Amino acid sequence: MKPKQIILVVIIFSLLFTSCGNTESYQSAPNSSAEAMVSADSVTTSSSDRKIIKTAEIKIQVDKVPDKIREIQTAVNEVNGQVFHFEINSNKSFLKNIAYNLDSSYSMYSMNPEGIMKVKIPKQYADTFINKMLLMNAEIDQLLINEQDITEDITEKKELIQSVSNRAEASNKLKNQIYSDEKTEETISRKKDLSKLNYRTSYLWFDIYLKGNTYLSKNKIASSKDLHEPTFVSMFNALESGWYFFSLFLTALLYLWPFIVFGIILFVGYKKKWFQLLRLK
Repeated sequence: MKPKQIILVVIIFSLLFTSCGNTESYQSAPNSSAEAMVSADSVTTSSSDRKIIKTAEIKIQVDKVPDKIREIQTAVNEVNGQVFHFEINSNKSFLKNIAYNLDSSYSMYSMNPEGIMKVKIPKQYADTFINKMLLMNAEIDQLLINEQDITEDITEKKELIQSVSNRAEASNKLKNQIYSDEKTEETISRKKDLSKLNYRTSYLWFDIYLKGNTYLSKNKIASSKDLHEPTFVSMFNALESGWYFFSLFLTALLYLWPFIVFGIILFVGYKKKWFQLLRLK
């Protein structure tokens, strides 16, 4: 075979091998895409099984706290939720008394009403309730939404419960009843903790803080300028206070007795003219 023919044959075989490799790569690409789609589906499925504790907190400014609390209570009932904590504080502070007439006056107070509601909402209605709060006629000062993934914590607790149960069964076989009882109590305690975690993942836990507008409140009261204590009460208080001050005076004299004695000696000596006799001598 001539050299030119040999070179031509080598080139033809090279082209054939190159085309076959491209075909295989094209065929493998769909397979890899399909595997990626399957993997993505599995991730999506697993993420839907995650255990999440969802909490939220909102602070709102309202006109009247009691009216807004009733409105929120209605919204909670519509989604089968529950209010498990509720309080209203007036934050009343005294300002001053203002005379109204000769025998009465007004006591003026500053009122700063606040309210707190803690509710739990079934997780399937969580977004619905959050939207209701956002659409409510109130000024939102702050809104926080938090999600805590506790899937691994629950898995770990289940494994610990199973491990403790296995050890308890082994202790029974060894006739170590005391150890078995202790492990049984530990298992019950861990199951309670696990049940609490599962319970918390079933709801949205929403804390609502309401702050109302500040306003003034006035109460009409009788003037106190004409009121006084009975005379016998004043006399008794005077006697009691007088004896108290007299006892303080006696106590002070006891502290000063050296100075008193020295003063008496000087006074007596002056009267008796002892100092003049000393000068003559």
